[in-house]
Amino acid sequence: MEEKQEQLMFSRELDVLASTLAHDLKNPLSVLKIGNSFLSKNVGVSVKVSERWFEAFAASIQNIESIINQTLQLGKIRSAEKEVACVAMDKKIRNCIDEIKLVYPDKQMEIKLGDLFPLYTDGGIVYQVFINLIGNAVKYAKKSGEAFLHIYSEKADKGVVYYLEDNGIGIPEDELQKVFLTNERASNTAKIAGSGIGLALVKHLMERIGGTIHLSSELNKGTVVRLFFPVSSRTLA
Repeated sequence: MEEKQEQLMFSRELDVLASTLAHDLKNPLSVLKIGNSFLSKNVGVSVKVSERWFEAFAASIQNIESIINQTLQLGKIRSAEKEVACVAMDKKIRNCIDEIKLVYPDKQMEIKLGDLFPLYTDGGIVYQVFINLIGNAVKYAKKSGEAFLHIYSEKADKGVVYYLEDNGIGIPEDELQKVFLTNERASNTAKIAGSGIGLALVKHLMERIGGTIHLSSELNKGTVVRLFFPVSSRTLA
């Protein structure tokens, strides 16, 4: 029985690793493909435009490396030491927004940024969490009316809380916990392409760093995502 349980756990872990790679590598790879196609078709572009694309390429390659490294760590024990550093969230979030805009060029959304307090945690995890959540807000924006996303943070007693508020299609109230399960999606997203992996991955990653994620939503009015990032012991040192 123990051997069968170990085999089952190993099989599930492999599924998580494969799903994570397939899901999160799409965005940076799309940026590389789009940029390569643009530059190959527009050989005479200005140096300034070329430099912007090369900066986007460098950021995408770094993100790919981060995703691969973080994914490989998902199968390790929770007590394993993680990469901890001060993450400048204003820069990190703006980079995520720029990447999402390149991946969804036809989507128009007003993104408002408030206070973005730095986090002392794993930068790779932060990237994966916010690239998924910002991507969801853009992907599930309502087709009619002005779409918006507000991102801001507040200091808490034992950490920092980040909020992402949008006015998208929303999630049915009785499905708010279901969407955190792998390969499960809200019933009102059937006509929108998706894998059902993003939120499950975000929850897994937040728990990995001792944080939490909470959703509140109303159909056709929008969703509020609350992320709690605990204070690192190194911050207090």
